[in-house]
Amino acid sequence: MKNYRVKGFISVLLCFVMIIGLSASVKVKAEEDKKIVALSAEYTGVKDESGDVLVGTPLKTGDFKFQIRYDGEKQFVPLPDSELSHIKLSPNAVPIDEKSGFELTVTYDNKEKTKTGKDLVKKIIIPKTNEYFDKMEASWNGASRYYVGDEIKKGEITLSVVYWKITPQGNRQVTRTITQNRFEITPSSITADGPNNITVEYRGRKTNVIVRGSGPKELEVTYSGDQNIVVGSLVDTKKIKANIVYTNNEKKTVKNTDLIFENLEVKAPGPHIVTVKHGNLTGSLTVNGIPKAVEKISAKYTGLDLVVGSRIDPSKITVEITYNDKSKEKITTGFTISPETVSQVGANTITVTYQGYSDTVIIKGTEVLPTSITATYNGGTVIEGQTLNKSSILVTAYYPDGKNKTVSDFDLSVETMNKVGMQEVVVKYKNLTSTIYVPVTAKMVTQLEAVYNGGALEQFESLDRKKLIVTATYNDGSSANVDDYTITTTTATQVGDNKFMVTYGAKTATFIVEAFARRITGMGSLTAEVSSDDYSSTLTAYIQDQVVREGIKLETEDIEYDAIKSAIKRVNNGSTKKYIAFELDVDSFQFDENRYMTAELTVPDEFDPAKVAVYFTPDRKKAMIQQTGGLVANNLYRFYIYSSGSYVIMENKNNDISLQELRDNEQRKPFMVVSIDRSLPVKTKSKIKPYVLFSSHKDEEFTYEVDNEDLMTISKTGEMQTKAAGTVTVTVNAKKSGLTESYEVKIKNLAK
Repeated sequence: MKNYRVKGFISVLLCFVMIIGLSASVKVKAEEDKKIVALSAEYTGVKDESGDVLVGTPLKTGDFKFQIRYDGEKQFVPLPDSELSHIKLSPNAVPIDEKSGFELTVTYDNKEKTKTGKDLVKKIIIPKTNEYFDKMEASWNGASRYYVGDEIKKGEITLSVVYWKITPQGNRQVTRTITQNRFEITPSSITADGPNNITVEYRGRKTNVIVRGSGPKELEVTYSGDQNIVVGSLVDTKKIKANIVYTNNEKKTVKNTDLIFENLEVKAPGPHIVTVKHGNLTGSLTVNGIPKAVEKISAKYTGLDLVVGSRIDPSKITVEITYNDKSKEKITTGFTISPETVSQVGANTITVTYQGYSDTVIIKGTEVLPTSITATYNGGTVIEGQTLNKSSILVTAYYPDGKNKTVSDFDLSVETMNKVGMQEVVVKYKNLTSTIYVPVTAKMVTQLEAVYNGGALEQFESLDRKKLIVTATYNDGSSANVDDYTITTTTATQVGDNKFMVTYGAKTATFIVEAFARRITGMGSLTAEVSSDDYSSTLTAYIQDQVVREGIKLETEDIEYDAIKSAIKRVNNGSTKKYIAFELDVDSFQFDENRYMTAELTVPDEFDPAKVAVYFTPDRKKAMIQQTGGLVANNLYRFYIYSSGSYVIMENKNNDISLQELRDNEQRKPFMVVSIDRSLPVKTKSKIKPYVLFSSHKDEEFTYEVDNEDLMTISKTGEMQTKAAGTVTVTVNAKKSGLTESYEVKIKNLAK
């Protein structure tokens, strides 16, 4: 039975071995059937510290890590050792040249295992170098003197590295100096007096250099405070200074915060030693202990002013004692005062003494107060509103000792007399009062004067009351301008002198204002609007010696530039766009030499009024007849119409405003016309030309102002000089005529 069991076990075992062998052979067969589709290679041989391979180094397959990837798989796997014989390297040694790398071609030539049936080729770049390390040297230039604990300056250490350089022509040595930021030193500071062995490390390599240090000798301590210190006080550490004295007698100051102090409190009179430490160095200083004593006193009086002869209360005096340790103490007893009474009116100096030390306080002495006063008024009648003269009041003060005196430093309950009749006035002195009565008479106007500063008016124009100054003179000799006057009328009803009368305080005053004929507006006038492409104006016409009757109509029609440009060019010797041309017709009105129309046109703001004129053209081409007329206001041009037809208002550069005349003899108020450029570029000069028409002054004087001199300046002769872009207001004044005109001028940068 046992043999059968053994035989059975052997049979089972053989079957199991056969199954495993069959399984292994199947697996090997499966591996052999895989095809290689990719190859990778990595150099793992000898490299320097920078990862470079030295030129001339032989290249062997054992210096590489090869991996392959089978078809259908994502991961690379190591190349079997059995396949290394199919790896070919080209070149087979690192080339000797100056380049920093070279290209290595790796070929796998077992075509039976590649998917393509061809060689697999992989090219890689391997960094290389033609230098290898020989030795490293360091030296110290001795530029600085170091003491124990001082930081070593790396810039004083020179590190040189020697390399061998391999070239096709042979090998040679190369020496390089390494900058201080590329190497490290240990230790970094001086640790001993004398030679210090310093390790210099660069790229893992080390060398040594000797740096000499000087050691300390002792700790020198000084004290700048008061040598006499009160017992119980501490020595002031801020006044303790310490220096390290080295072997060569040089010194180095130690920060106060780096010092350790012992025995700072002075405990007894006499010499006292303070110990000062820094590291392993120890020094000391000696001060003198003294007993606590009074150094000075300060006295202060806290009471009230005292009447002369009064006794001083010592409890109202506080004494502050300052001791020699600078501590302080306040006392209210134990001191003496001298003198003990107030002897005079005003400041009294009192001496306070304590333990031989003195101070003074000031106590104000006041006079003895009176028990009563009397007041008598000796002046005359006062006008309402006047101030009472105190010299006309006699005030007498009576004292407890029976004496009396006249005083002048009294006060009054009221000083301005404003109640007609008997004015009650209370006199006050030293909190005592007495009453007087002052006769007061009413304030009356004795004279009235009226002056009008508004200049001449047009007929039917009203006065500007703001320009009427009415001055009243009173019975107290004073005078003042008044506003609550009455005036009979404010309208100038006639051409020539108009007399006006004002009344105030039962007094009257008269003044004369000249009036000129009224302008042609309102009743008897015809109006129409005329315009060009860019400008517009209002035309007002008045038929001389005849009120406009129903049925007479003023009709106008604007004329295009092309229809009138020939006539315009004949006037200006060139074209102008500053014009307004219109056809005028008056229906049901017959012109003749005695029947004509007076007309006015408003001048557009864009026109220069000093250059404006009005023309009549019968053919709109060759003939241009300047009409009699001229400016009658800064923006109003008057002319005369003798027939219907074509009219043009325009700028004429040859026009002379100073020669203009009006046909009628109507008087006009003076007015000013200013020729000024309203728009100028930066850094440009332009002259202002002002005129005053209908002025009685032959030689008018003009002044000029500008509100922003950072943008523009104006000379005394009216020349504008622009400086920067912006908008300014220019004001022109005619001094003799009292006329003013203001204009806005825009300053622009030149286009680039």
